[in-house]
Amino acid sequence: MSELPETMKILEAGGAALWQAPLDLGRQQTGRLEKLLSKEEIARARRFLSEAHRRRFIAAHGILRQILSGLTGICPNHLVFENQGRGKPTLKNDLPFDFFCFNLSHSCEMMLLGVCLKGPVGVDVESITPRADIFGLADRFFFPGEVRAIRSLSPEPAKMLFYRYWTLKEAYLKATGEGIARLGDIEIRHQAGGGYGIIDRGCCMDEKWRIMPIDIRSGYTGAFAVAARSAGFDMTRITAVCYHP
Repeated sequence: MSELPETMKILEAGGAALWQAPLDLGRQQTGRLEKLLSKEEIARARRFLSEAHRRRFIAAHGILRQILSGLTGICPNHLVFENQGRGKPTLKNDLPFDFFCFNLSHSCEMMLLGVCLKGPVGVDVESITPRADIFGLADRFFFPGEVRAIRSLSPEPAKMLFYRYWTLKEAYLKATGEGIARLGDIEIRHQAGGGYGIIDRGCCMDEKWRIMPIDIRSGYTGAFAVAARSAGFDMTRITAVCYHP
C-alpha cells in the first residue's frame, strides 16, 4: 500500500481516511483473502446460500484486514474483532493509538472503509437499483422538505438525490452505532455554502458532525460521516484512496 505513509500522516494530524475497493475479484485473489479471515468469519461466509454473496463477504473482510494491518502494524490474521453495542465492530487488540475507529460498508461489488483516530466514523455505499420505489421509500422514511426536493426533479436526478440522502443518513447512524432503525429521525439539510448538514430529531446533538457524499464508480453512491470528539480533529483533512488488493 504505497499510499499508507501519507495516509498515516493525515490520520495522525487529526484527519480521516477513506478507502474504496472493488469486490468483483477472481478466484485466486478471493482465495488469498480468505486465508486472512478468522474461523468465525469463514463460517459466516459459508452460511451464505449465494456464491456471489459469499465471495463478496470474503473479499470485503479480507481487504478490511489488509488495510487495518497496514495501519496498526498487526498481522492481518492476528486482528481480533469484537462488537460494541448494536453490533458495531471494533478492534480488541492492543493498538498504538489512543483512539481508533473504523467502519465498513459493502454493496454488490463495491466496499467503502472509513478510519479516524480522533472521533467516530461511519460510511455507507449503496448499489443504485434502477427499479427502486424511491418515492414510496421517501414518503415513508424522509422528512417533508426532503420529499419535496426529490419530487421536484426529473426521474434520474430524483433517484440520485434519494440515494444521496439515504447514504448520508445511514453513514451518520453507523457512526453513532445505532443503525437504520432511527432513519426516520434524521433530516438532511442543504447548506448555503454548498454541502450538507444534518439534524437528528431523535436526540440532542452534542458533537459537531461532518457528512459528505463520496464519489464511487458508476452505478453506486456513497457517504461518509465523522464526529469531532477531540480538539485535534481537523475536518479539512480527509483523504480518499482507491484500493486494489
